Amino acid sequence: MWSNNGSVDTNDWERLAFGEPSLPLLRRISLVRRLRSARAYLTACFIYRNDGFSKASDYLHLLSLHTPPLGASTNEEAVRQARRTMAFFRCLGRLAHEDLLCLPAATSLTAGLIALGLPAQLVVGKAEYLLNKTYDFHAWTEINGVPINDKPIVRQCYLPLLKWPDWKHHPHMFN
Repeated sequence: MWSNNGSVDTNDWERLAFGEPSLPLLRRISLVRRLRSARAYLTACFIYRNDGFSKASDYLHLLSLHTPPLGASTNEEAVRQARRTMAFFRCLGRLAHEDLLCLPAATSLTAGLIALGLPAQLVVGKAEYLLNKTYDFHAWTEINGVPINDKPIVRQCYLPLLKWPDWKHHPHMFN
């Protein structure tokens, strides 16, 4: 479990974090693709802050048209890759914008994951029950119906109103 330098092995870390007994190793992602992904995350964050959601959603659409897929073999592999990358993006988000609410955070995360080559979608939902007196709406990021930056129960508590981008209209991408 522990390596010689005192860190936890990646496979063991995922087993501890997600309870999976033995997970296959994920394919490596090139440094160039990771840097492009980080740039897309920060760009979406700044576009949202300066120009609003409309321009940020246009940016998501452009990314979805011009990014080649990563080629994750299964949905579980894509979700694992996204969750592994999400911690780094959260650190970037806190540096770029201190008070990221759910919509700018989910928009930026979706942009970063799309630039990474994953079929991420921004989902905006309306509360079906009175969960929070302050916010009637909530936003999160999904990959093939699996919430990445929120608990799975979010799909039962919120009625999705918007899923962006719609991958059905991108036949060259993820089917």
